Amino acid sequence: MARFDIELTPELRMYDLRLVQAESGRRLTYSQSAGGRRTATFVGTLADEITLLASNAFDGGLNANDRTRTN
Repeated sequence: MARFDIELTPELRMYDLRLVQAESGRRLTYSQSAGGRRTATFVGTLADEITLLASNAFDGGLNANDRTRTN
């Protein structure tokens, strides 16, 4: 569905995370892979919060590369 970056704390930023939607409609967030393994994983509550934030941004049309927005 989308790729996004997030700043979890001033000391920790995650880049190029993927927001995906399963056939059931459930949305999930995945980190990139390196050498066939995930570069990061998230505990359930944090994963849910990240996915909710990314979903809200996606559903609201928030896109840093969108040149059609006026504000």
